[in-house]
Amino acid sequence: MVKIRLLAFIICGWCASIAGMISVARLAAATPSPSSDLFLDTLCASIIGGASLSGGKGNVAGASLGILLLCLISNGVNLLGIDRNTTLVIKGIIIFIAIVLDLSKGKPKAKLLLLKKAA
Repeated sequence: MVKIRLLAFIICGWCASIAGMISVARLAAATPSPSSDLFLDTLCASIIGGASLSGGKGNVAGASLGILLLCLISNGVNLLGIDRNTTLVIKGIIIFIAIVLDLSKGKPKAKLLLLKKAA
């Protein structure tokens, strides 16, 4: 079990280093802090793909579909000439709708807890 976990961390670190090199090559600049837009994109794509925020499981096909849908939305918004801040708001609305849909199919106890916190 420990060997599998170690191998998973090694693969994850290797993939992160490759992603960093691609990012540097694409932007022709290196920054020590990651972009907050990329974090929002990955969160949005995984939620759109069907990963439950209340402890469920996601799958690769769902995450890939979420990435594809998010890219289509981002490109469409970009082609419409909408500015960057409005794009972030649109992605936030998509995340909010996905969370509401996730809670509506989830456990009634989680819904009641959410309603108590809102009141």
